[in-house]
Amino acid sequence: MGNTIIPAGDSSDEGASRWMKAALIAIDEEHYRKVANALDIDRRTYTSRQHQDYLKPEEVLECEKFRIQDTYGMSVTPELVEKDDGGKLIKKIVALEAILAAPGEMITDDQGREFITPPAVVVDRDKPERERLTICTDWSNHSTSWLMRHRLRLRTVLTDLMGGIEVTGNEAVIQALADFSKCNAPHVKGILNLTIPLSESPSWILGQYLTQLGLSTESRRPLEDGKRVRYYY
Repeated sequence: MGNTIIPAGDSSDEGASRWMKAALIAIDEEHYRKVANALDIDRRTYTSRQHQDYLKPEEVLECEKFRIQDTYGMSVTPELVEKDDGGKLIKKIVALEAILAAPGEMITDDQGREFITPPAVVVDRDKPERERLTICTDWSNHSTSWLMRHRLRLRTVLTDLMGGIEVTGNEAVIQALADFSKCNAPHVKGILNLTIPLSESPSWILGQYLTQLGLSTESRRPLEDGKRVRYYY
């Protein structure tokens, strides 16, 4: 295509690296500003554009602004565009809301096996997609993600943490969470898209699940019996 490849060697250029990072920040900030300043459109315009093969750059910005405003129900600012991170933030909020909701009822099949049903907030998200895509089975499967987190007993851990309880990672529920994750690492990868190394600590593994929910922990290391103990909260 007329391009020329120039060998650059194996050495790194710190100056060029800093320049590239600064350029990336500037490009991102310009994008945040352009989305916030884009023209407002209505839902009909947004919906019709989703079926078009090509959109002009300004139309893409307008659709992005509408999506963010419709998602969070507030004025779109450059700061909100940055936090939204291309729609990743709302996915984390939705997943957090789902796991914090009380589970549904326990049902028993013909073979006597018991299954816990997902909360209504999860079912209500899956139903419309299945009704809209009756033939295609490429669904979001919020219920499957919820079930995996439920079996990890993540709701119990979150309830404790949000209640102000500090953990060290040696608690039975967190140890069980880590053991389940390592034993079912392929399923965790397939359902939640998380890679669980067998060598990592329970605290590290818990941190990965929290990150998917838009949460993080802080820690302190008080001196107990002459030793430093790290508490996470």
